Amino acid sequence: KVGWEHTQWTSRNLLANGFEMVDRNTICAVDDGEGRAFIVCIYTRGVNANTLTDFADYVLNTRGAVHKHVAGQSIIHKRGSKKQDGHMLMYGTHNLFGINATHEGLSPHWQPAAYLPSGERDELLYTKLRTLAAHMSALEKSLTPIVADVRRRLFDHMDPKKRHRITDECDGPALSITIGYVVGPHDDSGVINEAILFANRDGPMPAGHAWLFAIAGTIFVLPNARDEAVHITIAPEIYHGTLPTSSVLPHLVHGNVASA
Repeated sequence: KVGWEHTQWTSRNLLANGFEMVDRNTICAVDDGEGRAFIVCIYTRGVNANTLTDFADYVLNTRGAVHKHVAGQSIIHKRGSKKQDGHMLMYGTHNLFGINATHEGLSPHWQPAAYLPSGERDELLYTKLRTLAAHMSALEKSLTPIVADVRRRLFDHMDPKKRHRITDECDGPALSITIGYVVGPHDDSGVINEAILFANRDGPMPAGHAWLFAIAGTIFVLPNARDEAVHITIAPEIYHGTLPTSSVLPHLVHGNVASA
């Protein structure tokens, strides 16, 4: 457990160091030095997340525990050196090719490497997972069509027979679910944008708490009303992360969810 309120990874500290709080549709971009804008992230409010909340309701209770009748997810307790609290579940394939010798004490093994499920696969879960993945892809095609096209062409090259895609309508091999989540600043190792859908299942946060996401000098306000959702797309190698819910109180365990 991390005492997040005692770290510098809090909204109060980031605001004191020049970050801006934003709760409107936003494109963050920087000058690439050649007169062009490099888009760092795009934040879109008012999107539909029914497929995400439906999936989360089936898999998780409101405090993040996996329902006993559901199996097929990989429960992630640690993400390398990243500090985190809350819960993360992964589905799909996390490396398509190459050799992996990163796990201490284990022999190198050839890819592809799948996220190992926590028991016999629940077919209704995977039906809902495919529906969510197709919805995530449709959102990306609508909101950031150039990113969607690059992702499709990349995975047509990496996975031409579509053996590792969650569904034919989804140009990606893996999908995550997080609940009540906070994670330290990190830059993911992906070669294409990360697309994240955030959905509120709990309604307003109690006094002294807020659901927030930080990236590129900006703190984005995540939905504070039940059934509201936002979508964020993030360029590769840009540090980001979901903040703790308070700068002075322990991080609040809550039932709001995200999928990337």
